[in-house]
Amino acid sequence: MKVVGIVIDSAEYNDNDRIINLLTKDKVIPLLAKGIRKQNAKNRDACFEFSILDVEYIVAKNRNILTNSQFNRVYWKLFETYDGLIFLNFYKEACRKVLLEEELPALYKTIEKVMTLFDSGLTKENILKGMFMLFTNALFISGYDYKAYCASNGSVIDYKEFIKSDAKTLIIELKKMNDFFNFFTNIKLNSIDML
Repeated sequence: MKVVGIVIDSAEYNDNDRIINLLTKDKVIPLLAKGIRKQNAKNRDACFEFSILDVEYIVAKNRNILTNSQFNRVYWKLFETYDGLIFLNFYKEACRKVLLEEELPALYKTIEKVMTLFDSGLTKENILKGMFMLFTNALFISGYDYKAYCASNGSVIDYKEFIKSDAKTLIIELKKMNDFFNFFTNIKLNSIDML
């Protein structure tokens, strides 16, 4: 089978294998990547989070076995900077702590929009804007309407204008959103505390 998807995360499995969770427009596909942890593995790059892959896999013994992968879009610089690493941690937390697995496909288009934003440059402001876009939409998808909450407290957020804000303003709002989420769920995204 062939599919295009976004890598959410991956986890070690057995000695040389990993399970890669690939988000498609319809569902999350767990892929067993045999031997991927070996130094010369042909699909070694398939476990980079926040990258779009063209994937081929087979189904054997009720498992999806990765046979081939190729980058469609990847953001190497995220792995090279402190802000990039915070974003990657945030991305995994937003996908795993805010949303249920069956809700993740609803976030696919937002992730694509964040990637388009990153194509214009991986600045601190763009990384924070990407976090803001992902967190706002993840909260909304999971039933927590932060915009309505702000309106009920007399604070109106115009997202088209807000996304033009500077880094300091975005950090303050991300921390407020984290407190909002924590209030209702008793869960915090630790990556936001690192900003």
